[in-house]
Amino acid sequence: MDIKKIITILNYLSLHVPNLCKLKASKLLYFADKEHFIKYGRFITGDVYKRLKYGPIPSNILNIINRPESLSKEQYDYLNNNITFRNNRLRTILNKCDPDLDELSDSEIEILDQIINKFKSWSSFDLLN
Repeated sequence: MDIKKIITILNYLSLHVPNLCKLKASKLLYFADKEHFIKYGRFITGDVYKRLKYGPIPSNILNIINRPESLSKEQYDYLNNNITFRNNRLRTILNKCDPDLDELSDSEIEILDQIINKFKSWSSFDLLN
């Protein structure tokens, strides 16, 4: 899994989705990976999904969100330059700069935009059903 790409995706989502919390980010990533796989035959994130209480969750990405200090110094610095987390109950993700779109392919941006447009106004819990 490409950590720089994942951080860029989280940055991109947080730029376009108001109040992006870890649950909503996890759900959007699941839908984006699923849609990209159906259309292009590969996943965007390269993460492993585990079934938890709220459905499929990208396990490694969730670890990054919950414990960014576990990243290498270089990865942590990249994260710290691009996004931050509000340490509230929902662990809100906030962008700090424009995402480096060179980290994403045109098809990945296309699917992320499609998922954002479809679900950005939905609550995290609406995405569970």
